[in-house]
Amino acid sequence: MRALKEDAMSLYSVALFLHITGALGLFAGLAVDWTALGALRRATTVDQVREWISVYPLLQRIGSASVGLLLVFGLYMTVTSWGDVLTRSFT
Repeated sequence: MRALKEDAMSLYSVALFLHITGALGLFAGLAVDWTALGALRRATTVDQVREWISVYPLLQRIGSASVGLLLVFGLYMTVTSWGDVLTRSFT
């Protein structure tokens, strides 16, 4: 029984790490987005616009992965920590 509890704690720690990684990725993506928008406003040539527009496909992937990490591992930690309370409140 004790080994199972230690394994669950290590899984929770991994989930917490990935959840925090998702949050950091989301805010990093937002920072790059805001920087690109500012640069687009100041762009005076088409080449400058193309340069900053090329950032957005990468931002879509980073943002999607970050939100996915936040949701999946946030829900996992919620169910792991509050599972008994949640099942009692809905029955």
